[in-house]
Amino acid sequence: MYEDSFLLRRTGYLLRKLDPSSRPLWGQMTPQHVLEHLSILLLISIGRIQAKPFFSEEETAQMRARFLDTPRKLPQNLPVPPTGLLPLRFGSLQQAGEKLMTNIGRFFTYYQQNPEAVNLHPAFGPLNFREWLGFHQKHFSYHFEQLGLGTHIYTPHLLKVSVPQWLEKLHEDNPRGWGHMTPQHVVEHLSGLIRLSRMDNGLSCQNPESELPRLKRFIWSNRPFQRSVPIAGLPPGQLPKLRFADLSTAKQRLLREIDEFYTYYEAHPHARAMHPVFGLLGRDEWEQFHNKHIQHHLGQQYGLDEQNA
Repeated sequence: MYEDSFLLRRTGYLLRKLDPSSRPLWGQMTPQHVLEHLSILLLISIGRIQAKPFFSEEETAQMRARFLDTPRKLPQNLPVPPTGLLPLRFGSLQQAGEKLMTNIGRFFTYYQQNPEAVNLHPAFGPLNFREWLGFHQKHFSYHFEQLGLGTHIYTPHLLKVSVPQWLEKLHEDNPRGWGHMTPQHVVEHLSGLIRLSRMDNGLSCQNPESELPRLKRFIWSNRPFQRSVPIAGLPPGQLPKLRFADLSTAKQRLLREIDEFYTYYEAHPHARAMHPVFGLLGRDEWEQFHNKHIQHHLGQQYGLDEQNA
């Protein structure tokens, strides 16, 4: 399990920045209402609160396909039945935050002890651990952004589900929005970075240690990668030699690298590998980097995310 995941590390950091007098950018929830609401969904996800479905089975499947089984963030107008503001249960924002962190820990403990458990989400139907984790990451991100602490999270779903879907739509003649990389160059470039993230790659970091905390914050931020960055070691505009015979073979390699990435970190959950820009990264940091990097190239440079909109 991923006890050091975004939910534990990043939520604690954001709670320290939260002001009880903050006004939401949309909606009516106060900061304390948000924290107590997040706790309720955590308790639903471990079966401590039994939820009733909002929709029919067909409508639930449609909701899941549109809003959960996608790397895109939750929209502000998510079509779920309004519930109104619930009475506050805790005496202060601090107490609500402490309870939220406790419930995050309970979430991971529950699924560590019950790895095959499935619990009902009222809008998205029965979810297992990985599906609930993906939902919570999106849900927390949605409400932190609502409170002006914007930090969009790309979930593991992008690597395991969206990438195969995008690769099916990627062909040699796809138009690109910028740069010189062909579809096969992009796929091989992504494969190479994923391969480096699960091995003792012998690389060194080009940035001083004092800069790394700031650089790592970029990985978790909403800010996109800069476009048309020169490839290290090559003159501007020059592309590296292709490693595979064709795009189809390169696609197969990328999917295999993604599978091997998760297999490696399941077996070595505390391993770290060197990134030449961001320094030593652990499993969650590498996953976030890959999600952001793939979104940059496949989702934006080649417009495949827009095709799924």
